[in-house]
Amino acid sequence: MIKRVAKWFQKSCSSCEGTGVTYCHCNEQYEISCPHCMGKGVVEKVITSTNIVEIPCDHPGCQKGKIICGYCGGKGQLANGETCPQCHGAGMTTCMVCGGSGRVERPYQEQWVKHEICPTCHGKAYIPCPHCHGTKNRICPVCHGSGVVLDKTKIVSVLLLLFFMAAMPMIALTMMGFILTGVILSIVYQRFLAKDEIIIHSSEKATDEKK
Repeated sequence: MIKRVAKWFQKSCSSCEGTGVTYCHCNEQYEISCPHCMGKGVVEKVITSTNIVEIPCDHPGCQKGKIICGYCGGKGQLANGETCPQCHGAGMTTCMVCGGSGRVERPYQEQWVKHEICPTCHGKAYIPCPHCHGTKNRICPVCHGSGVVLDKTKIVSVLLLLFFMAAMPMIALTMMGFILTGVILSIVYQRFLAKDEIIIHSSEKATDEKK
C-alpha cells in the first residue's frame, strides 16, 4: 500500500526520459576540462617576501638624528634666561625613533604571482571524465539514475486538500457561532425591545384618539 502511494507521487524524469542515464558532454577522448585549473594547465600562486631594509629616519622632525627640543622650543634657554635642562642649551635633542643615527630599519613586503603546473591535470588542462568512464553515458544528475522524480503538482494538491479538511471544522464552528449569535439577538429583540415599541405606539395612538 505504501509503495503504491509513493509511486503515485512520482513521475517519469524529463531529463533522461525515464531511462536513468543521459548523454555525457565530454570530448572525443572522454575527457573534461580540469576543474582545478579551469582548463588552463597552470595555477596561480601568490608569493610573499618580507625583508628588513634600512631607510632614512621617517620621523617628520628628524634632522640627521636630532629633533627640536620640545621643552624650550629650540631656543636653548628658558623664559627666565636659564639654560634649558633638557637640551643643555643646544636647542636640539636626540631623536627617539632612530636613536641619533638618522636611519631606521623597516620591514619591506613584496608580493608577486607565480604560475605553477596544475597538480590535478599535470599541465594537460584535461582529466579523464569521471561521469561516463569512457561510455558517453552518465547517470542522470536529476533523478540520480532512478528514472523517476517527485511530482510537485500532486504533492501541493494533496497538501492543500489536507489543509482545507483540517480548516473545515473551524470554519463550521465559526459559522455556527454567527448563526447562534443572530438567533440570540433576535430573541432578545422580540422579548424586550419589540414590547417597548408596541407600548410606545399604543400610547401615541390613544393620545391621538383623545384629541
